[in-house]
Amino acid sequence: TKRLANVPADTVWNEMTPLAVKCGAINLGQGFPNFSPPPFAVEHLASVVNDPNPLVHQYCRPMGHPLLVEQLKIDYDRILNRKVNENTEIIVTSGVTQGLHLACEALINDGDEVISFAPAFDLYKNDVEMSGGVMTFLSMSAPADKVADIRADDWCFDEAELRLLIEDKSNPAK
Repeated sequence: TKRLANVPADTVWNEMTPLAVKCGAINLGQGFPNFSPPPFAVEHLASVVNDPNPLVHQYCRPMGHPLLVEQLKIDYDRILNRKVNENTEIIVTSGVTQGLHLACEALINDGDEVISFAPAFDLYKNDVEMSGGVMTFLSMSAPADKVADIRADDWCFDEAELRLLIEDKSNPAK
């Protein structure tokens, strides 16, 4: 389709997997650990798989399993110091790649400009363009001893149409 025309076949994963294999690294970013799960996890999985109750083998609701969503609500109520609505503010995806794609599909209309700071995760551009948007990168490179001085009035944004895609480098550690 037209939306897939500019999506490259290669992504960061095509580079990192062979590099991890070559260097003998543990590639947790793609789900390729080089060790088995701990015994308690294997035992719990086996107990669920062998459970005769057919209800444990049903699809869960699309926004995430209610027990997981409730625990996330409790955690984020505390972290954000406010009440989070688990029905409208929490969604569980199968990973950041799916979550990013779904967010772009839900929030970006044809022709919308989306701004992100470079360098950025390579899938940002793909997901924005597959959603019909136009990706614009602003460089954030500066000498290590300088702090970039960015002021909103230096940019010509229409606040009603502003879409920013911001990456938190520490997110996996949170």
